[in-house]
Amino acid sequence: MRKSFYILPCIITTVILFISCDHKELCYKYPRTAEVWIDVDWSKFSQYEIPTGMTLILYPQSLNGNAVTHLTNTTSHAILSLPVSRYHLLVFNQSITEFGSISFRGLDKMETAEVFATEYQSRWYTSRNENEKVVSSIEWLGVGNSSDAEVTQEMVDAGTEAMLRAGTSSSQPVIASLTPVNVIKTVDVKLHISGIQNLRSARASLNGMAEGYHLTTLQPTNGKVTHLMESWSMKRDAADPTKGILETSFTCFGFPNGHQGQAEENLLSVSFLLVDNKTIQDYSFQVGDLFVSDDVVGSNAREVGLNHETINFTIKLDLDTHITLPDVKPEGSASGGFQATVDDWGDEEEYELNI
Repeated sequence: MRKSFYILPCIITTVILFISCDHKELCYKYPRTAEVWIDVDWSKFSQYEIPTGMTLILYPQSLNGNAVTHLTNTTSHAILSLPVSRYHLLVFNQSITEFGSISFRGLDKMETAEVFATEYQSRWYTSRNENEKVVSSIEWLGVGNSSDAEVTQEMVDAGTEAMLRAGTSSSQPVIASLTPVNVIKTVDVKLHISGIQNLRSARASLNGMAEGYHLTTLQPTNGKVTHLMESWSMKRDAADPTKGILETSFTCFGFPNGHQGQAEENLLSVSFLLVDNKTIQDYSFQVGDLFVSDDVVGSNAREVGLNHETINFTIKLDLDTHITLPDVKPEGSASGGFQATVDDWGDEEEYELNI
C-alpha cells in the first residue's frame, strides 16, 4: 500500500506536466485568433478608377484595441487573423503614399480618420489672408465602411478545432462585405461672355469649398479651401461669334460641413487676359446660393452629398455674367485667339458684379 501511495502522485504529476507542455505548444502554434474573410466590391467606384490596391483599416471596439492596417494588391477581398472583438472597418483605394493631391491624418482612431486636400503652390494666385489654403483638383477616392463586423469565440474555437483535426484551418467565415463609393465631387463652371473674340486666356478661383472628408462618417470637414481653375475651354455662339461660353471643371470634397447655401459663402473670382496680352479684366461673384446638383438648388444641393446612396454627383455653376470684354488690338496680329494657358499677368484689379 505504501509503495502504491508514492507511485500515484508521480503518475498524476507526469500527466499534468505532459498536458501543460502540450497546452503551451498548442497555444503557441494556434494563437487565440480566427482567420476571417472580408469581401470588397468596387463596382460602384470602378467608373472613376480601377483600383490596383487597397487599404483596409480595422478599429476594434474593445477599450484597449489598436487599429489594424492591411495593405494589399488584392482588391476583391482580404483574409486576416483577428482576435475576438467587434470591429469598425474602413477601406479606400490604393495606399496613402500613392496620392499626390490628397493626404491622410488621424487614421489611428475611427473618430479622427480624415482625408484632406494638400496645398497647391501657385505662381500667380495671391492668398487673401495668411490662413487661406489654396488647392487644385484632387484625385478620385473610393471609401467603404462597416460597423457590423465581429469575430466571435465560436469562430476562434472552430478554426482551432479544424487545425487540430486536419492540420489546416477551416474555410474562413465572412465577417463583412464592403462596397466603396466615390466621395469626390466634380464642380462644373460655365460663364457666358460677350466680346469673347477679345479673350486670350482665363483663370479663376472659388473659395469656401471643403478642405477634407471624414472617412468613417462620410461627411465633409469644417475646414475651407480655395480651388484654382487654370484650364478653360471656349465655345462661340454659332449665330453671333462675339458671344460664347467658357467652361471648366475641378474635383473637390464638395461643400464644407455647415454650409448654408448663402451667396456670401462662396466667392468666384475670374481674370481675363485679352488678346493684346496686356489688358486684364477681373471680376468677382458671390455664388454660394447658385450651385445646382441633380435638379436641387442652393443649400439643398449639400444634402445630396450626405446621402450615402447618392454620394456621387456633380455640382453645376452656370453664370450668365453679362460681362462684355472690350475691343483691343491683338498683339502682333490682326486677329485674336483664345489660349487656355496661364501667364504672369501682373497686378490684378477686381470688380464685383451683381448677378
